[in-house]
Amino acid sequence: LAFRPGLIALGQGGAAAVRRVAEVMQHGAAAGLQVLCFTSGPGGRWPTAASCAELASRRAHMVRELLAQAGCTCIIIPVGKGYADERGPRCELVVCGAREASREVAALASSAPPAGRPLRVDFAPPAGAGAGA
Repeated sequence: LAFRPGLIALGQGGAAAVRRVAEVMQHGAAAGLQVLCFTSGPGGRWPTAASCAELASRRAHMVRELLAQAGCTCIIIPVGKGYADERGPRCELVVCGAREASREVAALASSAPPAGRPLRVDFAPPAGAGAGA
């Protein structure tokens, strides 16, 4: 899954990819799915490592909500990694078994978006279809 640069919005093809993942997970025996979101380095609207971690967390929670809305019934564990390496912004989906899902669920509450800051879910138009970020 790709995101629009600097936004909590999926890029082109994101909605279709979420639907495909949800469909596959409905037919699998996996107990859980980790949603690991990464950002590029600090800059622009996200000038610090902490703000990059917040962006990644909000993206991971958005993906969790979209997967649930698309019918994914397994445990979905959102993890915002922030800027972790030179590979750049991305969302990695990792299937996990029952034991690992149980361990991760205990930490789920601590990764919730900050109180008072509602999660906004946007599907961005394809690149070139509007003003860039």
